[in-house]
Amino acid sequence: MKISIVGCGYVGIVTGVCLADSGHKIYFFDKNQEKISNFKKGKPLIFEKNLKKKIISARKKKNIFFCDNLNQTIKNTDVSFICVGTPFGKNNINLKYIKNATNEIADRIKRKKKYTLIYKSTIPPKTIEKVCIPLLKKKLGNKMNKNCNVIFNPEFLREGNAIYDFENPKRIIVGIRNNISKKIVEKIYKKYKKKSKIIFTDIKTAEFIKYFSNSFFSLLISYSNEISNLCYKLGIDFIDVLNAFKLDSRFNSKNKIPEALKYLVPGIGYGGSCFPKDIKTFIKFANKNKFDLSILKKVDEINSKQPKIISEIILNEFKRKKVRNCLFLGITFKENTDDIRNSTSIDLVNFIAKKKLNIFIYDPIFSKEKFLKNKSLFNKRITYLKKINYNSKFDSLIINNNSIEFKKIVKFYNNKFKSLIFDSRRIYEKEKFKNYSGSGLKSFVEN
Repeated sequence: MKISIVGCGYVGIVTGVCLADSGHKIYFFDKNQEKISNFKKGKPLIFEKNLKKKIISARKKKNIFFCDNLNQTIKNTDVSFICVGTPFGKNNINLKYIKNATNEIADRIKRKKKYTLIYKSTIPPKTIEKVCIPLLKKKLGNKMNKNCNVIFNPEFLREGNAIYDFENPKRIIVGIRNNISKKIVEKIYKKYKKKSKIIFTDIKTAEFIKYFSNSFFSLLISYSNEISNLCYKLGIDFIDVLNAFKLDSRFNSKNKIPEALKYLVPGIGYGGSCFPKDIKTFIKFANKNKFDLSILKKVDEINSKQPKIISEIILNEFKRKKVRNCLFLGITFKENTDDIRNSTSIDLVNFIAKKKLNIFIYDPIFSKEKFLKNKSLFNKRITYLKKINYNSKFDSLIINNNSIEFKKIVKFYNNKFKSLIFDSRRIYEKEKFKNYSGSGLKSFVEN
């Protein structure tokens, strides 16, 4: 099929490249012409494992095209995936880009006999019904229901594993209005039908499923952090509690531990482009419908407080051990990505940097150029390291994500300098360290 991707952000790029590799002709368009130009030249717009390989493969198949304007995009295609941003503003989600994309595409599909719009951006329930369809009807009139198919197809991509997730979906959720839309979606995802179950619902249900999913995993993270903070006060290691919990037969089926349990490992809170925004938006959506989502309000509150709570635990240990300099390993919101949106790692390092300490940060994916570009987000006392100089001594290391490179660094400083290791995501086994502490653990283990 000939498919356009409108919006070359994280979701748009991954969706387009994977569909191109699966055999579809994909036309990329973004209002930011510099972004399209860089993409065309082969410059990476995002960091994602195996993305380069997929782009090379799709280009060899001659399935990737780049459009300078929307007229050209719509003219060349029969389907558009709308993947524009839906940022959270001061009080609620900002639908400006969704409205603009809908209006501008509607102007251009008037001359098409048939056209399909597939919204992939995360939007609150009933947005398509209350916002998008009225805009389309205003532009298209009687042609709206006859010539235009409207579909909602939420993404469930984990940054760092997005290519794998797209190509190995457990379920594909699709909100449709008619059977023609169903056939179009089945044709688009033909390659993945054997691996996945395509679940067809009405559009508002599909919109709701996305928020339910992200809210549930956010709930697990905040619940575990709340309990691990209690464990800290009681002198209990929460990981011991969690390891025992994992053995419950209701989770352990044929010796396979569900990945959902990973969300119960204590840390410094969730971040990224999805969970923080989606929780706040879901709360606002419920309020508009005169429903108080008190449990999610608490989830959001716990998450916002967590970096400060962990920083106070770290600073108490620093005071006791007379730490003067500290190396932070990992500044993005999780490993295997260069995304710093809503990164609780940045919140944590900024809290620590308020004290009179020498603070250094290192992240193999988040480059110095990106640090300088986003310098306003960081405390002025923070120094970025382009690489680790193993002759430099650090009194303490704080590990914020599970990068493979960090294992070597942590092992070296543990063995040579007996540096204090604070494992904010509880990645390592505490018994292997001379001085160790982490989220949900009362004090450093001193061997």
